[in-house]
Amino acid sequence: MLDIKIFAKTIERLGDYYPKFELTDKEMETWYGYFKASDYDDFMDMVKEFINNSAYQPQSPTHLKQGGYNAKYIIPEPAWMKEQQRQFKKSLENDRKQLEEPVDPNKLNSLLNSFKN
Repeated sequence: MLDIKIFAKTIERLGDYYPKFELTDKEMETWYGYFKASDYDDFMDMVKEFINNSAYQPQSPTHLKQGGYNAKYIIPEPAWMKEQQRQFKKSLENDRKQLEEPVDPNKLNSLLNSFKN
């Protein structure tokens, strides 16, 4: 779930890229309702993609979610693909954590010696 403080700060930052972009408190609440189920990485990717692809400010939460593209030209990612990407990210994080664990020198020598035979 997207943290409301991160959401609000990110939306405020859109005003740096699009000077006329401002949301009222009511609009901010409505937009947050649309994005609150997003995770941090997905939301930030949406915002970055929008900034990179649109010369105009977002007109609605859907416009922001579509990355500034016209909706009729967007083919949404299937849910299974998003899940597969999440699992892959999680797998990479677990691998990184394992690599950071200290190695027992005796086990390492034993393993290296096993390759010599």
